[in-house]
Amino acid sequence: MHFFSIHFITALTIIILISPSANGSIKESIEIYNNEKLSSVEKNRRITLELIKAHFYYSATTFAKEYLSETLSIDPEFEETLQFLLLSTGMDSFANIDLEAMQKLNSPTINLIVSYRLFNKKQYQQAEKYLQLIPERHIFYPEAEFMRGVIFDVTDKSEESLKKYESCKNFSKKWIGRAYTREQSKFFEKLNYSCIIHLARAHYKKKNFKLALKTYQLIPKRNYQWPYLLIEQAWANYYLQDYNRALGLLVTYRAPLLESYILPGADTLSVLSYYRLCLWNDAAALIERYQREFAPKSQALQNLLNSQKNSDSYFFDLITKEMSVAAKELYVNKLAIQISKKIKFQTDYKAYQKAQVELNFVANKTNSAFFRFIKERLDDEVNFRKTALNHFVKKQLFQFVNDIHKYAYEMFSIKLNIMSKRRDLVYEDKKLISDRSRGSFENLHRESNQYFWDFRGEFFADELGDYSFGLKSNCTAIDNEEARPRRRR
Repeated sequence: MHFFSIHFITALTIIILISPSANGSIKESIEIYNNEKLSSVEKNRRITLELIKAHFYYSATTFAKEYLSETLSIDPEFEETLQFLLLSTGMDSFANIDLEAMQKLNSPTINLIVSYRLFNKKQYQQAEKYLQLIPERHIFYPEAEFMRGVIFDVTDKSEESLKKYESCKNFSKKWIGRAYTREQSKFFEKLNYSCIIHLARAHYKKKNFKLALKTYQLIPKRNYQWPYLLIEQAWANYYLQDYNRALGLLVTYRAPLLESYILPGADTLSVLSYYRLCLWNDAAALIERYQREFAPKSQALQNLLNSQKNSDSYFFDLITKEMSVAAKELYVNKLAIQISKKIKFQTDYKAYQKAQVELNFVANKTNSAFFRFIKERLDDEVNFRKTALNHFVKKQLFQFVNDIHKYAYEMFSIKLNIMSKRRDLVYEDKKLISDRSRGSFENLHRESNQYFWDFRGEFFADELGDYSFGLKSNCTAIDNEEARPRRRR
């Protein structure tokens, strides 16, 4: 199944690439490339600018990187060029540029690229120093604040992390309105949501669960990340001992709109919530359902993945091509849909598609040294991005299998605890105070936008994520009068 059709993007991009203005810029680029009177620094700079005019952004990035490896300084015009290329092609386009050469240049955009490279090397202190050099008025300042928040997060500086995520949230929101293009606006909107989500997680990490929940509410339901946040909110409610609200959030995954979201951890948290309410029959039934649904397929799925773990393209093809019947039966189809909706996959796959379009355009023009040079570099770019996407999908699928086994073990532990508690009640001639009931408003702790879940076989899209159960705790033990006569006999 094709989740992202390349044909529309290809057709649209080719129309742009073969326009008269694009052809003019291409001819100018070839003339500059063949001009032996120009220095390589001047050539690379001018070709970069011409290829941007022709909408060959990935090809332009190739020459921009050559220019950066040779130049001693960056003027304001090329700083704006770098900003545009980074927003158009993404950080991965600059992944292979020489780090030492970059560190010699003084430019806000370069400082951001260098900080990402240092962050990936786990040189957090050095990365943070480069981020400090990006001025507040710069277009990448919100992203710099986000990165500083992440750095403070991973180095356990929680207060500094909270401040930076809050700053990122505020500045990225301002830049949504300042953006010159729709693409820029979408970039800052995604960044704003990422800042909010990380801010909520930072509050959660500090055990400020109510503040975390309030922050999560800022993410709209239309956001692609929203379904994954349901379980995070459920955990916050669980630690607030609002087990009914946790169950209400988790039942949302049973809605038809979210049927492709298979999260083993959601079932485990539901079991834990029933367990805390001493509704052991419900917990046991959910454990049995989990084992029935996941156990038979998990080993077969793991065997399928292991057989292809060294492939450079199998996992990429799972998302982008029609998959086999065997894979569909192992819920890989639903997992593929789930992975394809992740922001990282969408962003990286679009970049791969656009780079592939440029490569297709120059592939047959091998009679020109200029095009041969571009083709060689774009081949590397496309293969790099495809390999990275293949690895991302593989990692997601293997993580899913590992989660199945991890949560199966946790559920088994809960099952043993339930059996132990039931045995203790028998020995003490006790029983729990009440049987499982459907629920009552009396047991409900809810906000104004949350609904008592009186399920009748249907979900309403505008209410998703707003449900709460109304189950009474069953944890009070009373004397079991029926058991005593039997014990005396």
